[in-house]
Amino acid sequence: MMPRNEPPWEDKYHPSVLCDAISRKLASLLRRLREALMAKSLESISSNYYSTRMMDDAKKRTTRGG
Repeated sequence: MMPRNEPPWEDKYHPSVLCDAISRKLASLLRRLREALMAKSLESISSNYYSTRMMDDAKKRTTRGG
């Protein structure tokens, strides 16, 4: 089997290489977390909006008839 194009062991685990790899991984995880939280907050905002409107509509129906 042909070896892949990887740096030698010393270069691969050099602190600066590891630090770059960790920071890239952390940045991607934080980006995914932020996107998930934004999607969740948008979902809760829209569901709160619709449930509030439905409650308001129900109150209008009950007060109109009385």
